[in-house]
Amino acid sequence: MEKFDGGNFHLWKFKMRMMLSKHGLWKFVDGTVTLPNEEVTMADYNEKEMKAFALFCEHLTDAQLAHIQYCDNVKSAWEALCGVHEAKTIGNKLCLRRKFVTVKMEKGDDMFVRINTVKALVDQLRSIEVNIMDEDVYMILLMSLPPSFDNSVTSLESMCTKDVDLQFIVARLLHEVSKKKDCESSKTTTLVNKTHKSNKSFVFIVRNLATLCEIV
Repeated sequence: MEKFDGGNFHLWKFKMRMMLSKHGLWKFVDGTVTLPNEEVTMADYNEKEMKAFALFCEHLTDAQLAHIQYCDNVKSAWEALCGVHEAKTIGNKLCLRRKFVTVKMEKGDDMFVRINTVKALVDQLRSIEVNIMDEDVYMILLMSLPPSFDNSVTSLESMCTKDVDLQFIVARLLHEVSKKKDCESSKTTTLVNKTHKSNKSFVFIVRNLATLCEIV
């Protein structure tokens, strides 16, 4: 798992939760763990809590560690980092909304990566209580497409919104990309075959000329 450097906090947070859960340590973050009474059990509790804190810190860059360096445990560190990257301020909401509505896909960009970029922005907006409808998401996706997808967008414009959802649009776009790749592959194969035939014809002519020269 990569270190968090400030980008796509929502996805990193999910990965970190899964990692801590895998080791049975998430309860130290969500507060569901109960304090033991016996001294021996308390030592085990402290050891596990410190392990959770260490795992958390190991997956942060120095810039992000600066936000939690004065925290005493993993729970307070988690809350501090969420407070920085999920601040429900007007500035943060405005910044994420601006990124969301100005997404553009250039010719040659990977469609799958672009879709995931949009989804990540949506997750971040929803995590700070910004209401984003699925219709908003697929509209942004369609508006961000390059001119090479104009025919695909036109074919969707006549469809009723009740018959369309985000999953449908994503599947349609990925299918369109697959078709374009197959078409380009077919053209390349045809060109190679034509070139091969031309070369064979050229060799045949050269050989015939050589034979004629020998006869003369």
